[in-house]
This record gives sequence, C-alpha cells and structure tokens, in this order.
Amino acid sequence: MNPLARRKLQEWLDGGRRTMAAVSAELASMSWRGPRARESLKAALSVMLAVALAKALGLDDLWWAAFSGYMVMRSSFDETFRRGVYRIAGTVVGVALGVGLAPVMAHHPLWRIVWIFGFGAVTLYFALLSRYGYAWLFLGLTHVMVLAFAVPMPGTLLHFAKLRIADVAVGTAACVIVSALFALAGGTHPRSFLQSLRGLIGTPVAARVVRSEPGVRRRLLQHVCEAALALACVTALGYGFGLTSFTQASITVFAVMMLPITDFAANRRGAVRRKLIHRCFGCLSGGLAGILLLLLTGHVPLLWWLALALGVWVGQHLQNSGPGIGYIGTQFCLGYLTAFVHDPHLAESYAAAAERFAGILSGLLVLGVILYLGSLLSVPKEQDE
Repeated sequence: MNPLARRKLQEWLDGGRRTMAAVSAELASMSWRGPRARESLKAALSVMLAVALAKALGLDDLWWAAFSGYMVMRSSFDETFRRGVYRIAGTVVGVALGVGLAPVMAHHPLWRIVWIFGFGAVTLYFALLSRYGYAWLFLGLTHVMVLAFAVPMPGTLLHFAKLRIADVAVGTAACVIVSALFALAGGTHPRSFLQSLRGLIGTPVAARVVRSEPGVRRRLLQHVCEAALALACVTALGYGFGLTSFTQASITVFAVMMLPITDFAANRRGAVRRKLIHRCFGCLSGGLAGILLLLLTGHVPLLWWLALALGVWVGQHLQNSGPGIGYIGTQFCLGYLTAFVHDPHLAESYAAAAERFAGILSGLLVLGVILYLGSLLSVPKEQDE
C-alpha cells in the first residue's frame, strides 16, 4: 500500500478507536441528575410532544417531525427560538424553489445534477459564513431533497413538499413550547417576543475568522466544491438506480460538511474526518438500539413512549458531553429516531427505515471517497491540516 494511503487509513482507524473509548467512558459516567440530565429531559419531552402533535394532525413523516423536535432544542429559549425560525424559513424557501424547478428538472437529469452541484456549493458556502447559516443550511438541504424526490415520485411532489413544511413546523413548535416552559419553571423568564426577534440577527463570527486566518477562503472553496461533487454523485446514483433513499445521502453530505468555522480554520480535514466517523458510529449504534427497543416495546403504547424518551435522553446526554464526542450523541439520536419512530403505515415503515439507513451509509461512502481523493490531490498544500 502507498505510504500516504497507509497513513491516511491509520488516521481513520486511530480516530475510530479513540471515539469508542471516549463514548464508553461517557456512558459509564452518565447521571440522572444535574444540568445535563435536565437538558436531556427537555429534548425527550420535545420529541414526544412533536410526535404526539404529528400523530394528532395525521402527518405521515413522524420521524421528520421527531428530528425537528430534537435538532432545534438548545439550552436557552432565545437560541431555540432563533434556530426554529431559521429552520422553518430555510425549509419554506427551499421547498418553494424546489417545487418551482421540479417540472423543468424532472425530465433533464444532467441539468438537474449540474444545478444541484452549483446550488449545493453556494448554499453550503453561505451556511458556513453567514450569520444566518442555519437557514442557509436548510434552504440547500430542503431544496435538494425536493428535487431528489421529483424524479422517482413526481405525482406526489406537492404532497411531499407540504408534509415537509408541516413536519418542520410541528417539531419546531414543540421545541419552542417545551423550552419556554422550562425557562419559566427555572425562574429565568424568556425575553420579550420583540427582544427574541432582535436576537434573530445572530453574530458574524465566521466573517471575522475568515478575515483573520490566511488561506481559509481557499480551503473553503475547495470544501464546498467537494461537498457539491458528493451531492452530484449521490444524485446521479439515485437517478441511475431508481433509489429514493438518496435523499438521505444528500442530507448526510450537508450534515458532515457543515462545520463550525473555528474548527474549519484550525483543521478542516481532521474535523470532517471526525464527523464522518462520528456520524457512522452514532447512526449505526442508535439504529441498532432503536430496532432492539422497537421489537421489545412496539406493541405496548406506554412502553413505546417510555422507550422513545429514553433513547432521546441518552442521545442528548452524549451530545452535551463536549466537542470531542458530542456529535456522536446527535447522530445516535437521529439513528434511533430513524429506526424507532415509524409512519402510520407500520408494515411499510420497516422498509422505509432500512432505506433511510441505506441512504445515510451511501452518503458517507461517497463523501468519504471524494474527501480521500481530495486529500491526496491537495498534498502538500494541506499537509498542515
């Protein structure tokens, strides 16, 4: 094996071993009391409320409502409110653009792939740099999802688009409600609605880092081009093989390549490699746990709700452990919800969950190959990373 390739492979193996050791230590020290346990309870209640509301409204994609109920939640009410508004705004604009372009792109797969490459690169660029990065992220992610859905099932495109907005709105509303109630119960009242709206402006941290760090903009352009190439590849694979699961592959690309700008400037490839390992490990472990608990509790409603809360509680507890393995907790919970939370048609949901996992793994594989080739081509320019 080439010495450089051997070194890169060893870096991935070492990273995997460190990750497993850190997760084992964190699980051994887990506590049911304290601030982290309180934050975990908030996330669990938010997801439970999101799923309950989605069931009551007759929504099909319960798992996506559960995702929103988990991902929007943050420790403070203002941060939760801000992320919720950004997530809804990005989703609505992404859906509108996707629905508008779908009739044109559906019959021109080559142009659709080229468009996804360009649109993915632009939206990820602004997601990394803009103070409204979370909105840009969901604009790009949702737009690609809608276009990805347009070819395999064009007859249900509008239904899919409406459900996506409804699921995000329900999950976000659950987060905001639970966050506000916890803030009131803790005696730290949320700021007025007007003040919370002012907080939507965000902070331009990324722009300052780019101006202060030499070479960041060059690496940023390479980063978004690698992500866009991965998006184009999974789109082409999905179209070529008639797979609807490549929507999850697209989500995986956006999720892994979305980095805090400080991590990006310090060690871009190391940060991406860590996220790839953590997403793979977290999703697989969470998915296996979800399947096991579903088999044990799926036919007893009370046990099912308790198991739902437990899985989210564990994932949130890991997420709050710190930057080293926090992302594993996020991915554990997403993998758990993917396997555990089913749409109303239970018989079809098992196949849908397996398809979603296949999309996640295919996205990881395609992105990993592209990043590996990029690291070989960029040596020695990025050897300091």
